[in-house]
Amino acid sequence: MKTFSSTITVLLLSFSAFVMSACSKSEETNDGGAIDCVSNLTALGIPSGNYSGICCVSSNRYAVTDDMAYGAGFVYMDLSINPSTGEVVKASRDVPPGTGMDWYEGKEYEYKKNNDSEAIIYHPSTKTLFVAGEWDSRIREYTFEGKPTGRELEIPQQFDMGHIVEAFGFESLAYSQATGLFWTTTEKPLLADANEGYVRLQSFTEDLKPAKQYLYRADAPVGKCEMADDNDYLGVVEMVALDDGRLIILEREIFLSTQIPTDSFVRNCIYTVNPSTAAPGQMLTKTLLCEFTTHMNVSKTPKFANYEGMCLGPTLSNGKQTLLLISDSQRGEGGYGANLQDYVKVISID
Repeated sequence: MKTFSSTITVLLLSFSAFVMSACSKSEETNDGGAIDCVSNLTALGIPSGNYSGICCVSSNRYAVTDDMAYGAGFVYMDLSINPSTGEVVKASRDVPPGTGMDWYEGKEYEYKKNNDSEAIIYHPSTKTLFVAGEWDSRIREYTFEGKPTGRELEIPQQFDMGHIVEAFGFESLAYSQATGLFWTTTEKPLLADANEGYVRLQSFTEDLKPAKQYLYRADAPVGKCEMADDNDYLGVVEMVALDDGRLIILEREIFLSTQIPTDSFVRNCIYTVNPSTAAPGQMLTKTLLCEFTTHMNVSKTPKFANYEGMCLGPTLSNGKQTLLLISDSQRGEGGYGANLQDYVKVISID
């Protein structure tokens, strides 16, 4: 969980003519049939949240982490997606008994009562879910009802809380049944790696024990540095494991300009890497899949949205595989008609 919500509120209120709810859907196709469609979950009736991770559990049902929810920290969303356009045409949400959502009712949030659930995967062979907790650097297994099973990934000591930049720990989690591997990494480099500037992609086998580790370097920020150095948030926020062994990595840069609010943006770069082509401990070579930027500027599209969760989406009617991304609106942060919205973005990747 990041602490930029108060900054976003100030920027939105200073630019109250910028109404996020004005844009509910946009889509683009090209001659190759590529899909890039954004659907507004808020407009579809989904309560605002701090949605930070997503995975498909069956057909159109998805488990979604909320990084300010208690307990297991995830909810379910049923998303009906048009197989031709990628548009979410219908959506609903329900909360399992193991997730506490009472903070939505106005109770003061107590950070230490949750695990800061940032990422989630479905494990088909056990029919359970694994959730990455950024607060305590643990990745626990839960039943569909949100009850902990007592099992968790055996995290190497180098990822202990004392070795991680505060609030920039485990933000991502991936799993492939074909390879039998789990994957995770920290959003920012470990304290010991700060001068080197890379994160460590850690894999785990089906017995939940650590396996091979690789190095990954995120892009340099493009935001213009300001006096407040906490207005630029850059790092790895999600990954997806493909059955051929490759990983899809989502890098995210949030730049919040306190001097010129309309200069604020979120830049997302999606890369693929192939650990099988490198020896453990080596730096992985990145291949750009796509890049997009959302803006806090009424003259630019798409509008400001912070995408944090990513998973494989449905196969479209044209046979193309999709990626599904979900944004974190900081529980509809803002005010006076300038509230952030929760979005789902569907893009085709082959």
